Amino acid sequence: MYNPMQTITLTVLDRVGIEGQTITPYWLERNGVVAHAARGVKIVSTGELKKKLTITGCLASKKAVEAIEKSGGTIQF
Repeated sequence: MYNPMQTITLTVLDRVGIEGQTITPYWLERNGVVAHAARGVKIVSTGELKKKLTITGCLASKKAVEAIEKSGGTIQF
């Protein structure tokens, strides 16, 4: 059975994240943002991120990475 990766936007990250927080796929699952962390999470650049977040274990589009870094955050794949 094919289980596609789940996609979230910068807008969603900005809404659910707290300044300085570390976000992982399992954190997103526990907080009801994605259904299954094991399927993987990809961040796309729709919207705006204003908070400094550390993203770990998620994939991201090039523009999303740029936006995360511009807001002072980091992303580790």
